[in-house]
Amino acid sequence: MIFQRKSPKINVLLGEKSSVKGDITSEGTLLIQGWVTGNIEGEQVIIDKNAAIDGDILAARVSIAGRVIGQITGKEGVEIKSTGYVKGDITTPRLAMEEGAYFRGFCGMEEAATTDGLPDKIPPH
Repeated sequence: MIFQRKSPKINVLLGEKSSVKGDITSEGTLLIQGWVTGNIEGEQVIIDKNAAIDGDILAARVSIAGRVIGQITGKEGVEIKSTGYVKGDITTPRLAMEEGAYFRGFCGMEEAATTDGLPDKIPPH
């Protein structure tokens, strides 16, 4: 994952042949390998390449290698892998897409929590 250098500790794992109808919430990292019809919320959400989500995702960091149909909010960043398929709007300060990724929707780039020395506002022309 582009946004995290060390391997995350998985708090919730939904296996490959599992499915959930309903919302999933966790304070930690969620690894989804199965199918979810409902919203997902957590600190970090990882959608594996065989996973399919029909619902919204809200997390600090989101990594998508599977299929997501819904709105995605990544407070720190969203990454779409080459096998990723996203149909829905994305709101995040950082968006990374690998070659081959599919994205259909709008992206609103919200200001990041830290600007790394950049000015807060762009001066008028």
